[in-house]
Amino acid sequence: MGPRMSGGRSRRRRRGGRRVLGVIVLLAIVGVVVWQWPSIVGSGPDDANAANQGEATKTDGPGTNRLGTPDLVVNRENRSPLTPARVDRGDTQPSPGRVPNTDFTMGGEPNANDGGSGRPSSQPETTPNDPVRQPETNAGFGVSAAVGEAVQQAEAHVAANRHVEARDVLNRALFRKDLNATDADLLRSRLSDLSETLTFSPRAYPDDTMADSYTVRSGDALSVIPRRAGLLVDYRLIQRINNISDPSKIRLNQKLKVLQGPFHAVVDKSAFRMDLYADQTDSAGNLLYIRSFPVGLGEYGTTPVGSWIVREAGKVVNPAWVNPRTGEKFDKNDPDIPIGERWIALKGTDSETELLGGYGIHGTNEPESIGMEMSMGCIRMLGSDVELVYEVLYEGVSTVQIVD
Repeated sequence: MGPRMSGGRSRRRRRGGRRVLGVIVLLAIVGVVVWQWPSIVGSGPDDANAANQGEATKTDGPGTNRLGTPDLVVNRENRSPLTPARVDRGDTQPSPGRVPNTDFTMGGEPNANDGGSGRPSSQPETTPNDPVRQPETNAGFGVSAAVGEAVQQAEAHVAANRHVEARDVLNRALFRKDLNATDADLLRSRLSDLSETLTFSPRAYPDDTMADSYTVRSGDALSVIPRRAGLLVDYRLIQRINNISDPSKIRLNQKLKVLQGPFHAVVDKSAFRMDLYADQTDSAGNLLYIRSFPVGLGEYGTTPVGSWIVREAGKVVNPAWVNPRTGEKFDKNDPDIPIGERWIALKGTDSETELLGGYGIHGTNEPESIGMEMSMGCIRMLGSDVELVYEVLYEGVSTVQIVD
């Protein structure tokens, strides 16, 4: 009996020790909770929402600067700019349910009804066959530090009313060899905004070599001023930039802003984009970029790559046209004419294009086809865009390069 009683007391002592240890651990936990309670309360949902809101404020969308375009945003995401949809050039048949649109191609040109005017004997220093040097771009993402600095310099020039200097800074940056797609898009956007002031507004800047002033003389008509002043542009461009509603109503001694010209175009097939350049250069010798336009191209890749010039007597307002595939005839001023209200005929000037005929730049009655390959090979543009291009491209002088 004695030994059994001794074992019972031992077991009771062990159970009592465990209870004491448990109480000590519980008290320790309670102490820790009480000590950390302020920080636990401070990390509730309201504070989390405030932190998220603060982050959203830092990454919120861009504002607007003096050029009227979004502020510089450095994009570090691994994505490339979107390009319009196009037909796979490997296709040999039209897409199901789509009928190829009528368009102008080989086999005759629109009937000219816009006789045009005489041309000055002087020619630009560059010959028509000289290629237009384009900005070089490399694949990449986000605005580079060098381009960001150029944009800031241009902003400072604009703030000081030095728009010509701002254009020079941005134009030189556009021709950098280390540009990525985002750099190029940003620079084209800023330069296009500057062109609205420097090129396409009535305001003339004294140090702008592209523009000049002309005083209307006795016997002048708007249609003859380009010839008298030795300008390589259409008279409609003078009408446009001076906001003249009626070209027959100009006044003696009236001051007009005029552009020297000529202008040249580069069509980038992969981007469905036409870039317009003036023949004048920046301080580094690069042609001045003016602005860009979206275009539609030939189905199955049929718009030919190469060098072209605007054909002599090849520009027509409200052309008549015969569909070379169906023989259907469209009179001038027909609202349903597939090639729109402007036709700019192109003549090939290199070994790849000199034997090709029937290609040109024109409008379209299918604006949804812009950014796609749906024509018979010509370059389609929206109506308002082709009107401007018609005014700046000069017959026998302006070059058009089509590149992949």
